[in-house]
Amino acid sequence: GEQRMQVEIARNSADQLLQVIGDILDVSKLEAGAFELEQAPFDLVPLVEGVAQTFAAKAHAKDIDIFVDIDGVCEGSYSGDATRLRQVLLNLVGNAVKFT
Repeated sequence: GEQRMQVEIARNSADQLLQVIGDILDVSKLEAGAFELEQAPFDLVPLVEGVAQTFAAKAHAKDIDIFVDIDGVCEGSYSGDATRLRQVLLNLVGNAVKFT
């Protein structure tokens, strides 16, 4: 119950701190001209569901529901930079929860 929610909030806070550190490192790489996108296979559905789960506790605390509704045609493997896509989605969903 309450303890589980607190653990989830602590985990989310740690994830967000790591994200901020990663963002700072990425800005440094951009400024140095050393930023490169990776090209590797990844599954879109678990990536999106993971982003939603990251903000579930914070959204719940604000009485916000996060729904993931992905069309079946989107399932399967994609090729691209999953880390950067996750970073973009984390920022979008994080801002949506923060400013709602």
